[in-house]
Amino acid sequence: MKRRAARLLVTVLLCFGFAPAMSQALPGSIIVSQLLLYDNPDGCSEEPCGFYQVWYGRPFGPFGQMLGLGSHESYGDYMAPTVSPTGMQLVYATSDGTLIIAQLNAATGTASSGRVLVSSTVLPDVPTSVAWSPGGGRLVLMEGFRHKGLWIVNHDGSSLRRLPCRCHIDVYSGYGVAWSDAGIAFAGDVKGRARIQVVQADGHGLRTVTSPPKGSEDSRPAWSVGGRQLAFMRGGGGRPGGSGGVVYVVSASGGPLRRVGPGNAPVWSPHGRHLAYADPDDPRLTGIALHVTTLRTPSRRVVLPGGLATFGFVDQLTWLP
Repeated sequence: MKRRAARLLVTVLLCFGFAPAMSQALPGSIIVSQLLLYDNPDGCSEEPCGFYQVWYGRPFGPFGQMLGLGSHESYGDYMAPTVSPTGMQLVYATSDGTLIIAQLNAATGTASSGRVLVSSTVLPDVPTSVAWSPGGGRLVLMEGFRHKGLWIVNHDGSSLRRLPCRCHIDVYSGYGVAWSDAGIAFAGDVKGRARIQVVQADGHGLRTVTSPPKGSEDSRPAWSVGGRQLAFMRGGGGRPGGSGGVVYVVSASGGPLRRVGPGNAPVWSPHGRHLAYADPDDPRLTGIALHVTTLRTPSRRVVLPGGLATFGFVDQLTWLP
């Protein structure tokens, strides 16, 4: 009788969308790169006109501001601070275009001992997005201004090279790059619209995964664990955060889309059962929040602490084990 009652209780909870996995504390931690603007979200009278704030916390909170980075990150250069898959390093761009790698203490959310990865004299245009290789030994740099393309560099700054592929990048259409064993996913410009494309790390095997309708752009790809699915944002164009963006999930081989909800900057949990994403750039929303979902249950909205500026939005998420 007790077993039957327990099964009935679980069934009722699932029917109402309260899966046990969502009601319990989730493992790991989430690092949030939040862009704050001095001017306004639609343009800058001078650059840099904003800076990144980095938050650290459990998936359902609480979140605290990281220390040790300072406010050198430039909105005009678009690149959000990006955490390695091991959670031990962080790469960010200074206002003059130099890429810096800092040691990260994920237990305390502090960063220190920064060193130059790529100087502004070597790669004149600051990458618009950066992603780490699965093992953390290399990085892919997405450059979407003058020297448009994808670049690979070792984590010690050696062997910088341009990826030999027909990868058309335009930051004003879409941006974002992600790296897994299944390949490098990025927002590529195809026939005037940003679509999610995948290419291998040697530059071969370029293919297009999504085909947005006229007037839409696809950006911010995120690999699922195992590389079988891609989450991405549709809408918003090349501006960080986007406007009216919606998160979707699609098979890595293409096919029908699954709508997740309004937002941007999706990221999968390390175990692959949850997806987190941020609010869209919508002034009607109260506070800046993350959403966590299993794709089978309603998302849970987690409000972040107040920022330092009137305008701001979440530009990138990293979910660490």
